Amino acid sequence: MTRDDFARLIEIYGANEARWPDHSRAAAQSFVEAHSRDAEQLLDGARKIDAALESARIEPGTDILKARIMSSLGHQDDAPINIQPPARGFGYKVIAAMMAISFMMGFAGSNLLNQAAAPDETISLVAENEWETLASDYGMDDVLSWVNDSPAP
Repeated sequence: MTRDDFARLIEIYGANEARWPDHSRAAAQSFVEAHSRDAEQLLDGARKIDAALESARIEPGTDILKARIMSSLGHQDDAPINIQPPARGFGYKVIAAMMAISFMMGFAGSNLLNQAAAPDETISLVAENEWETLASDYGMDDVLSWVNDSPAP
């Protein structure tokens, strides 16, 4: 075991040999015997940390956290707290409307661009069957067949 390995071992498990993992204990004890001066220096630092941690332990079952929270609240009346659920936003409706408008503008814009390329024709809105051609051009044959197969309202 190297000095760095030993330092890491006591940094993780502390100076108490009983806490060291079984597979590392023999190597660590050999390091202590071979490098007693260096090992004792590292162990002294670890013992100080262990002692500080032991002195900071809180008895199980104490309500220190609860007491701290309650004291930080101060004196308030005993009126119940009325918590309202968050208002349901209309964000998904706005997004759906914007998508529908964009979709329609795309079809209308495509038609206008096609008609602008042929200036001798009059510019009109999408004709009755022209949307079928546009849907086919955009690869929406499944939507086109769904619309054609659906009963008229």
